[in-house]
Amino acid sequence: MAPADADTAPPQHGRCSSCSKEATNKCSGCLDAPSYGGEVPQQTAYCSAACQKTHWSAHKAQCKILQTRRCIHRAALFLEAVVGIMGAKGEDAMVRLAAFMVELFKGLDVGIEEVALVNANEHFAGQPSMSCAYKMTTKTDEWVLYVDHPNPPTEWARLFDDGQTKQNTIHWLGFHRCMIGLRDKHLPLIELHIAALAEVHKGKLGWFLKSTKSVFEHEMNLLLSVMQETLGVMLQPHAIRGTSAPRSTSTTAPVSAQVSTTPNTDGISKADPRTPHRAEGALFKIKPLPGKGLAMIAASAIPKGTRILCEAPTLILPGNTATQSGIETLNKLITQQLTTLDCSTRERFFALHNKWGDEYPATIGIAKTNALPLGHAASEAGIFLDASRINHSCANNAENTWNPGLSKLTIHAIRDIPAGEEITISYVDGFKTYAQRQARLLASFGFRCACSRCSTSRTERKESDARRKRLKELEDEIGDGVGIVVTPLACLRKVREMVRLLEVEGMVGLIPRAYYDAFQVVIANGDQARARHFAVLLYDARVVVEGEDSADAVRAQGFVARPAEHRLYGTTMKWRQGVDKVPVGLSTEALKSWMWKEKSVGA
Repeated sequence: MAPADADTAPPQHGRCSSCSKEATNKCSGCLDAPSYGGEVPQQTAYCSAACQKTHWSAHKAQCKILQTRRCIHRAALFLEAVVGIMGAKGEDAMVRLAAFMVELFKGLDVGIEEVALVNANEHFAGQPSMSCAYKMTTKTDEWVLYVDHPNPPTEWARLFDDGQTKQNTIHWLGFHRCMIGLRDKHLPLIELHIAALAEVHKGKLGWFLKSTKSVFEHEMNLLLSVMQETLGVMLQPHAIRGTSAPRSTSTTAPVSAQVSTTPNTDGISKADPRTPHRAEGALFKIKPLPGKGLAMIAASAIPKGTRILCEAPTLILPGNTATQSGIETLNKLITQQLTTLDCSTRERFFALHNKWGDEYPATIGIAKTNALPLGHAASEAGIFLDASRINHSCANNAENTWNPGLSKLTIHAIRDIPAGEEITISYVDGFKTYAQRQARLLASFGFRCACSRCSTSRTERKESDARRKRLKELEDEIGDGVGIVVTPLACLRKVREMVRLLEVEGMVGLIPRAYYDAFQVVIANGDQARARHFAVLLYDARVVVEGEDSADAVRAQGFVARPAEHRLYGTTMKWRQGVDKVPVGLSTEALKSWMWKEKSVGA
């Protein structure tokens, strides 16, 4: 999930290229572009998306050059692994790779020329050594990729400083094409396979060369795995540089904080895979918010109790990944599941926030940052691409719950949400104080909360902390299992106090549990009349937080009809009373007093 309500200073990247203020975001389009001609490209950074839009006309030409330069370097890494898969070298490899190279660079405005390079300073069997290579020409650069060892690319001009010369290769390669075509019946199949890969990947085999670093690394390894399996050739040990995203020593802004590559009139990148371009539905939209990355915004007024989202997990993950073996298993599991997804879905996964940076592979970092449990005390968690865009607030206006009947995560409005307001949930469970919440959020998600509840005065925060400490005490006392039978009236009083404190703190999501505690107190002591009233309150609260199709709501509805079917009924009969023994003619407040046994109204 993207950092929410952050009040800590984001990483600094020098001065804004537009207004000269302190920059917080790097241009993701030309990030990590290699040097050329001894000139190290200056990183372009901005203080805001607005400045990036303003400066785009001045930066666009240079950004495109650097993007293309980075694509060539990425292609070299990819090509090195493909050569290993094909098990061929020199001219054989060049002939086999002809269709691959055309597809890889389609749409990148890069010229490709097959060349033979002769080095007069090196000899083999009495003759100058000759190497097969690709000359890559862009509008401003010239590179060479050796077929046998393409990574890293070499600047074309530097070759001649080493005594190398270019030879005419047309007839030479034509001969080898003819010979390989005669003896290798698999060559046409290889070319068909490469074309099929291109169709799977948006019609462009090399589309991911322009994408974010994590997307590129994952898609490269995914394609290599598919090619290895299809061609039936074992990959050389050096071919793939790790099965997960390699660590980097460079410091980059989090995915959610990087500036988009190509601004449009809406300030949202059309080329950036981190920006979703799809219909979210009538209730919400996903859009960027300053300091929060992408966020879920109410597109129209959302009444309390409305189901905002019902989403199946894109990935399902085990809960225990604390050990190194567990992390390795998780990485393998995530990769296996990602291979079954289409390209756009994988892009959306890699666009999610990764709090962990280079501490873990990208797949693990994203999973650890965004996973939500599949139910209370569940052994599994899920990645939800839409729900992961919902930011945190300690004064949240929505609640997330797992619906086992639907096998989906649901998000419900727990109060009326006006159009344009951000939809938020709480990342922190229980009755934690201000300091405890900040520590938990900083450790697990990398931000400090500055929501409306955390931004109150010190006095108000102390009062809130006192209420939450009292709530924790009440929870422990009510849940001891003794008071419900030995001192039921005192126990019911504590539940009543808990409901009031929860309402003051705005912790609507925990109110159903309190009503269930009250229901258990009265039904355990034989009072079916009050039990039915608490069951109604329980059902209504469950519907608001979870929906009427949740298992707990359906169960509560059953208690409304037949409260005596609860397992605790008759534990004692201190308050024995039939289901119809409800006093009539009472005001709303008097009925509440009766229900909570605050006054001896109608017994």
